[in-house]
Amino acid sequence: MCGILAVFGCVDNSRTKRSGIIELSRRLCHRGPDWSGLHSYQDCYPAHQRLAIVDPASGDQPLYNEDKTVVVTVNGEIYNHKDLRQKLTSHEFRTGSDCEVIAHLYEDYGEEFVDMLDGMFSFVLLDTGDKSFIAAQDAIGITPLYMGWGLDGSVWFASEMKALSDDCERFISFPPGHMYSSKQGGLRRWYNPPWFSEHIPSTPYDPLVLREAFEKGSPDLKAAREVADYLGTRHHEFHFTVQGLNKSTSAWGVEARVPFLDKGFINVAMSIDPEWKMIRRDLGRIEKWVLRNAFDDDQNPYLPKHILYRQKEQFSDGVGYSWIDGLKDHANLHNSARSTVPGGPSVACSTAKAVEWDAAWSKNLDPSGRAALGVHASAYKEAAEANNASVINGPRRNNEKGCRKDRNSCLIIDSLHPNQARCH
Repeated sequence: MCGILAVFGCVDNSRTKRSGIIELSRRLCHRGPDWSGLHSYQDCYPAHQRLAIVDPASGDQPLYNEDKTVVVTVNGEIYNHKDLRQKLTSHEFRTGSDCEVIAHLYEDYGEEFVDMLDGMFSFVLLDTGDKSFIAAQDAIGITPLYMGWGLDGSVWFASEMKALSDDCERFISFPPGHMYSSKQGGLRRWYNPPWFSEHIPSTPYDPLVLREAFEKGSPDLKAAREVADYLGTRHHEFHFTVQGLNKSTSAWGVEARVPFLDKGFINVAMSIDPEWKMIRRDLGRIEKWVLRNAFDDDQNPYLPKHILYRQKEQFSDGVGYSWIDGLKDHANLHNSARSTVPGGPSVACSTAKAVEWDAAWSKNLDPSGRAALGVHASAYKEAAEANNASVINGPRRNNEKGCRKDRNSCLIIDSLHPNQARCH
């Protein structure tokens, strides 16, 4: 990831103000430790802090078109930049940066090019020909972007609020899937997929299409190791504290990927008939069945069965078993649960006698709802066996009201393992 700052319509365009904007941009240097850049044009100042990912040698920003009348500062990565370059053969590319396509797309398609981008991004573009500018954020809002307004009427954009707080009287979090145009004078949505309409999607479930739209991966350490060994791929392990993913990784100049927020994957998943996403125990369909089934191919296996049908965890802890078990082991080395009760344990709440008051508690030793009885591996084994034994002829259509009420019909944008953050 990178850090961007852009100021337009700044009344004070003195050298002192320019130096002040450079200092504000440097507040974002943790997001991009490899390069700092600023373009000054009259009262417009697009700035950039770069984390070099694609073309480290020549991809410094801001980026330009051939005659430098279009200036772009970008935070993110354009995954389909090579395909887009094939459509821009009349242009001369000065760098190998994936983000340079934005300047040339603007030249050829005007402001309507944003929907052509596939990736995670937030960018600001200045057209020095008429001093107009646009800003846009990716469909889901993976990369952060804030917009602010100064007392002098200036308009500001930044990756983090700390670059706006000194000069802006108010600011907002830029809405995902939107763009701002100075020509049109406001925000408008550029991301308008077919499934945004009010009618219930009716596309039949196709596991091959869903599988092709998904990038394989697994979040927990042990599971990730098994998947890597199974596929014969090389993986690197990183340990981190729970923070906002983008900002926590960017604080150390590291880029994180979020495959379940891929625009293509979301479009496929959200277009599937909700009936296919519903849990149907009678048909052996557990939660996330459409995703699990897409990778459950005996002839050409993608994931081991015990990984594919791992138990679902509740979100009460917010972390995986490895963290909870590790904390318990560490605590037991220094203290015991019994010694934490002042005056000794009571029958009411501190002894094994207490759980005998309710037979349902007697076998549940886990401190959290994530291990509620009947939700563990045995239940998943039964569900997997039922899934393999059932013959599914097609979904039975629920009425519209019933489909809209079922929360599970909206849980497809998730992970095979529930300890990964998900979009509920």
